[in-house]
Amino acid sequence: MPPVISALVPAAGASRRMGRPKLLLPLGDRTVLGYCLDALAAPGVAERLVVAAPADAAVQAEAEACGARVVMRLPGETPDMAGSVRSGFRAAAAAAAGFLVLPADHPLVRRQTVAALAAAFQAAPSAILLPRYRGRRGHPALFPRAVLETLAPGLTLRDLLRRHAALVREVPVTDPGIFLDIDTPADYRRCLGLAALEEG
Repeated sequence: MPPVISALVPAAGASRRMGRPKLLLPLGDRTVLGYCLDALAAPGVAERLVVAAPADAAVQAEAEACGARVVMRLPGETPDMAGSVRSGFRAAAAAAAGFLVLPADHPLVRRQTVAALAAAFQAAPSAILLPRYRGRRGHPALFPRAVLETLAPGLTLRDLLRRHAALVREVPVTDPGIFLDIDTPADYRRCLGLAALEEG
């Protein structure tokens, strides 16, 4: 049996730089969140968990409409990505051996990239896997359970990468979407153009 992989999607941010809720903005024939979740519907991914803020009913509804399971950020947990990842980790399937972390504002990651990471994890289930395109690393990252369970309060995912540098492996991909996040209106306009090219 191949190792079970759970996808964790931190989606509890406040969209401060965007000035409006970015995850529900239209992108092609979907929303930004829908685009992200579609990429995670790849071979090798057993479940998709969206970690939402308890008060954000709209994001919760969109995640469920896209077939994902909604997880609330735990009370008292930090409102950053690490806090969302810890909340998702605790709610994931007990059998999960790997955790694919894709921030919800990185919608243009290709499904082929996710499948490549999942396949690489089957061959190296104790490695931390990062996609690489044109010499640069991007999202999503795939962590083995033994590493992600050490994400204690006060630590970030980057801290884990530094602490476990010997476990990091790069997976070559041909996907500029691993770099593209939506933080500002200009980012959103760029993603709109690229999504139109992808769908065209």
